[in-house]
Amino acid sequence: MAREVESARHALHKVGSEPAGHVRLSIPTGLGELDLQPLLIRFARQHPGLDLRILFSNRVRDLISAEIDVALRVVSDPPQDYVARKVCDVTWLLCATPGNLRKIGTPSHPRDLSRVSFLCPPGSKRHVSLTLQRKSQTHTVKLVPHLQSEYFPFLAEAARAGAGVALLPSYVVRSSIAQRKLRVVLPDFQVIGPGDKLYILTTPTPYPSSGMRAVIDFLR
Repeated sequence: MAREVESARHALHKVGSEPAGHVRLSIPTGLGELDLQPLLIRFARQHPGLDLRILFSNRVRDLISAEIDVALRVVSDPPQDYVARKVCDVTWLLCATPGNLRKIGTPSHPRDLSRVSFLCPPGSKRHVSLTLQRKSQTHTVKLVPHLQSEYFPFLAEAARAGAGVALLPSYVVRSSIAQRKLRVVLPDFQVIGPGDKLYILTTPTPYPSSGMRAVIDFLR
C-alpha cells in the first residue's frame, strides 16, 4: 500500500517530465545477451534520471519476493496473477552444423531424432517429449537429452561445435543460420518449444511509476 501511494504521488509530480525513480527489470539470459544489451544501454543513456537494476535470469517465478518491477518472459500462458502484455511470438528451431548432419545423416522425419545427440533447455524429467507439427499431423517423440542448459548461448555454441542437434529459439541462432554455421533440421515441421510467446509481466498496480511506464513502453 505504501509503495502504491508513493508511486501515485511520484506520478502526479512527474507528469510530462523525464522518467525518474528506480526500476528493477528481469530479462531472460539469452535474449538479454544476444539482443537487448545494446538497446538497454542506449535506453539508460537516454534517461539519466532513471536508475535501472537489471537481472539476467530465467528462474524468477515470483516478482514480489524477488523484488522485480518488470519482467520479460517466454511462456505459452502467462501467470494470471500478473499483468501480461504480449510483445511477439517466439519460434523454436532444431539446428545442427552441416558437418554434424553429414556425419549422422540428416533427419527427414521426427522419429529420426531418436538417433541424434539432443541439446535442449532443462525439464523436470529425464526424458523430453518433443512435439512437432506439419499441416494437420502432430508427432511426439521421447528423447533423452545429451546436454541441457537454460543458458541458450551455451547451447548454441555447443551446436556450432558439433555436439548435436539443438532445440533453441530462432532469435538465438538466426545469425548462425544466416552465416551457414548451422542448418535447420526438419524445416517442414513446426517445433513446439517450452514457450511460444514473449510477454512483459508486471504486478497489478494501479499507479505505475513514470520509470516503470517508460521501461514498459520501451520494451514494447
